[in-house]
Amino acid sequence: MNQLGLPGGRADKAGNLYEDWWTALRVADLLTGKASAIRLEPPGRAGEGIEFEVDEPDGPWCEQAKDVPGPPPE
Repeated sequence: MNQLGLPGGRADKAGNLYEDWWTALRVADLLTGKASAIRLEPPGRAGEGIEFEVDEPDGPWCEQAKDVPGPPPE
């Protein structure tokens, strides 16, 4: 049995708030010089499965802000 987040309502609002705060923290990294660029949901294949890509001194870093993984591929 797969454990998935609850659909809509309270769970949806909490998930959106989590994503908003996480994105704000990464934008703060950009403003303080810890990152040089951020791309929100990059288009095409480069952005599949990620919320944003951040350019850090050690190279690009991709992040997915979802707190519950989806079902595994079959």
